[in-house]
Amino acid sequence: MSGENLVARTNEILQAWYEGPTLVEQLDSLDVPTRALEAPLRIPVSNVFKGQSATASGLAVAGRIESGIVQVGEKLAALPGDESGFVRAIEVEGELVPYALAGSNVTVFLSGIEANQLGVGSVLCPVSQKVPVVSSFSAQVIVFEPKYPITAGYAVELFHHSRDIPATIASLDAILDKASGEVIKVKPRMLTKGCSARIKVQLRNAASGGRSGAIPIEPFSVNKNMGRVLFRRNGETVAAGIVLETLQ
Repeated sequence: MSGENLVARTNEILQAWYEGPTLVEQLDSLDVPTRALEAPLRIPVSNVFKGQSATASGLAVAGRIESGIVQVGEKLAALPGDESGFVRAIEVEGELVPYALAGSNVTVFLSGIEANQLGVGSVLCPVSQKVPVVSSFSAQVIVFEPKYPITAGYAVELFHHSRDIPATIASLDAILDKASGEVIKVKPRMLTKGCSARIKVQLRNAASGGRSGAIPIEPFSVNKNMGRVLFRRNGETVAAGIVLETLQ
């Protein structure tokens, strides 16, 4: 391993058959990912704790800002639920900052809200721009390699950011062409390895009458980072996809 073509082209033998860019040139040509700064603030919570550091203390939550901007003094809603609190301090990489942008991993210190009103999987958002809290949604998924074919009534664990919750594949609406997205078959009896499909998902707790089954989630078309879902069953990932529409 000589590192040839990483930064510069110096090998005459290589140049005789390769005229493309070096690795660094190729990396420099890539588009920089855009951050969803203009979208409403969304912070899925990955940890809740009593913070005690050299810079701040008190009730704190950790998470990644999926969209928007968070600022000190801002009033935020904690979903699911009806509680809200104020941002006392924001910490990024151990440093206090007055604000933080989409894409940052942050620790947010809160006041005016109790720890039992927050949990892993909660979402912080502006009180005037709340995330829909729903118990049912439609999704477009790719099926991986389930042990058994997926049928209506198939029980799964739904994973959305740091939250996982029991759910049921309530209906199989259509099998789709993976390239074009066009409907190939309406209301199939089952889904097997490798197929793309449109389905409806019902959170199981909500189906039995408990509001605790509802989660904050948005269609992929509205917020890409809040609209991705993954399904597991018996320890294996059976499907993954995007939310098309929130239903209730």
